[in-house]
Amino acid sequence: AIRIDGGRVAALCETELPNNTDFKNAAVRGLEILRYLPMAVSQFDIEGKLAYQNPEAMGLFGGAEKEEEAKKETKPEEDSDEAKLNHFLARFVDKKLGQYALDQVVQGRDYSVEAEQHMAKGDPKTFSVSIRHSLDPVTSKPIVLYSAR
Repeated sequence: AIRIDGGRVAALCETELPNNTDFKNAAVRGLEILRYLPMAVSQFDIEGKLAYQNPEAMGLFGGAEKEEEAKKETKPEEDSDEAKLNHFLARFVDKKLGQYALDQVVQGRDYSVEAEQHMAKGDPKTFSVSIRHSLDPVTSKPIVLYSAR
């Protein structure tokens, strides 16, 4: 230990930064796991606009895989097919329940519910939906993480 001004004690700590290649490899592996996970996983911004979804979610609910692929702005009250496919609230048969879930997460509370969800093809089905607030690892903006099984 080293004594510094005011009688305080300083300690030297050594750490090793992770190898950038190791980090990139882990990220790519994690993405592959997410892509083939047999559970619908989606990321929305806090307004409910789709940012990303894995292939399982795309197969169940339709829509674009990534935000860039959505062709236009969508709002939950629109009745277009694109709005139904690319917006958080539009997945919920019960829009009030969907809004309540989104409100909970925007306020920082995780939320889980059994809820009917619109399907890309066929009649709505009931899913165990889990929603949580997080930060986008790229932009640090608030996001909504959604999973359905």
